[in-house]
Amino acid sequence: GNYVVMPLAQVIAEMRAGHTLPHKTVVITFDGAYKSTFDKALPLLDEAKYPYTVFFSSDVIDNKAAGSVTWDDLRALSKKEN
Repeated sequence: GNYVVMPLAQVIAEMRAGHTLPHKTVVITFDGAYKSTFDKALPLLDEAKYPYTVFFSSDVIDNKAAGSVTWDDLRALSKKEN
């Protein structure tokens, strides 16, 4: 589809600077740090070299909710170049 996948921080910076984004610009985000996202989606995005942002609620991880990632998973993710 000729989409331009950009990191969220870059899109925000470009918009704040008053720049026009390329046609068909998209940002990939995930709401929640779910284990299935980490196991299935993120490896595919990493392979394609697409940037993404994961939003999460720390209390879900602290309470070890079923299906959520761990703090170790998030630390490993934060060390990856993305």
